Parts: sequence; structure tokens; C-alpha cells
Amino acid sequence: MKKKAFVIFPKILANGKKIYYYSTYDENGKRRQFSTGRTDEIEATQYVLNLFQSGTLIRNTNLAFDKYAVNFFSQEGIYVRSKLQRGFTYSKTCSDKNNAIINKRAIPFFKNKPINLITPKDIEAWLKREQQTGISNSTLNKRIRILRIIFNEAYRLGDISFNPFSRIQMFCSDTKTKGIFTEVEIRKLFKSTSSKDLWKNELTYLFNLLAVSTGMRLGEIQALRVEDLSKGLITVRHSYDVKYGLKETKTNTVRQIPISMVLYKSILKFLSWRNNGYIFSFNNGVTPVSRNYIYKDFLLSYGKNRIIS
Repeated sequence: MKKKAFVIFPKILANGKKIYYYSTYDENGKRRQFSTGRTDEIEATQYVLNLFQSGTLIRNTNLAFDKYAVNFFSQEGIYVRSKLQRGFTYSKTCSDKNNAIINKRAIPFFKNKPINLITPKDIEAWLKREQQTGISNSTLNKRIRILRIIFNEAYRLGDISFNPFSRIQMFCSDTKTKGIFTEVEIRKLFKSTSSKDLWKNELTYLFNLLAVSTGMRLGEIQALRVEDLSKGLITVRHSYDVKYGLKETKTNTVRQIPISMVLYKSILKFLSWRNNGYIFSFNNGVTPVSRNYIYKDFLLSYGKNRIIS
């Protein structure tokens, strides 16, 4: 009796969700199962028919990890394009950071091991090695989340039949609680007659005063251009990235923030005759002040304030 090319059947997962799978036979006559990732039988059937017609019913489950994971988060990759097509945002900066973790930390460890043969024990061994480098638990958790995405996608697409990350536990968070300025500190840094003497120059004073007055992110203040300033109002349209320049804000929204007339007039006075370009700039608005410059002067000024206190 001739074997069927494939058989479609439902599976109830541990979370109660029903997913359709299909079984077929490889070149050695061995029966193989793959997930369609579909919850609807008609959609699953069409999906499998398309695979059958293209000759790709049997997937390469022995795909090496290094080939599967390298630049997984690139803007041109399947994962990010899928996110963007579904209406989500995924910045180039995020792609770069995630790819750096995978390319520099995960691939050198797992190398060309078949992704379907990587076990929870292998991942625990990787985590142990990462922990030995002295990084915090919070950083370890970030790396777990990044690598987990790859295995979640491999499982969702049927490239692996078992997701080893289903058995990986997170580390206890050791994130330090961030403090806030006291009223006394704010008064000394920004509101006293000697406040400006604490700062390196007018630019860093106004930059930090705007931050503490509005709660804007550093990149958002860097991205401010003259046209974003109006009477008593700041329009936040972008954030700034040193590599990619202007980009969308973290929330991907445009918002308007009221500012005091005193601060508005101070910024106008700082701009002097200039009517275009970046507001906080040392080269007439061509590029914004660097993040490091702001950080260094803030730490220096805050240190002076503590000495004065």
C-alpha cells in the first residue's frame, strides 16, 4: 500500500492551545512530524500543500546553530520583517544589540551544533559560562530573553520539535533601585543663584534642566531641533542614535510637553540668532551634543553639588 505524502492532525499543547501538525516520510522512510504553526485546519492544510508543491515538506532539522542564529535580528531577517509586517516596531539599534549578544556570546559557545540537538543542559552550561564573566543577574536575564526568541521562533516554525527554553529558569533580579533628586538637590543644581556655576557651560545646564523639568529621555533631548520648540511647548518627535541619527521615540509616538516661560526664554536666549538645526549642539546645529559629554558633566556637577552640601 502506497504511503500518503502527508497527514495533518491536531495537537493540544501544554497551554491548552490546539495546533495542527503534519507527518511525512523522509528519504530513509522514517516518519517525521512538523508543526504548521496554524490553529485553523483549512489554513494548516493550505500551508502543507504549499510545502508539498515546493518540495519542502522535510525541513533541515540538523541546521547548525551558527548558521541559524547568525544575524538573526537583522532588519532584513525573517524575524524582524515578520514583526514589522504585523505592525510592531523594531529599531536598528535593538537589532544591533541583540545580534551582538548572539554573534559574540552564543555562537562561539554552541558553534555548529544542530539546533534541534541543543538541550536544556547545554543552555545551562552556556549560562554558567556567562555568569563566570562576572555579569549581573539582570544582564544574564536579558541574554536569556534574547536567545529564547530564537528558539521560540524555531519551535513556532517547526524547525525544532522541542523547545529547550521551556525548562530554563530566570535568575533572581539584582537590578539596583534608581534614586531621584531631592528638593534640596534640585534647588542647588538648578534654582539657586549659583546653580550655573556648577555646570561646565550653558548647554549642559539647560539640557539637564529640561530633563528634570519634563522627564524626557536623553536621546529625545538630543534629537530636539529648533522647529520642535514653540512658546511654552516642546514637541517630541524623535530620539537620537549616534549610529543611525534621528529615529522614532521609544514609544513610537509624537507628544507635546509644556515648559515654563522662563525655561522657554532661556533656550531662546541660548539659541541666539540660530533658527534651525539641533538645539543642543556645539557646531551650529549640525549634530547634537554627545551622550558622553552630557553624562560626564552631569556627574561632575552633581559631585560639586554634594561637596558644597
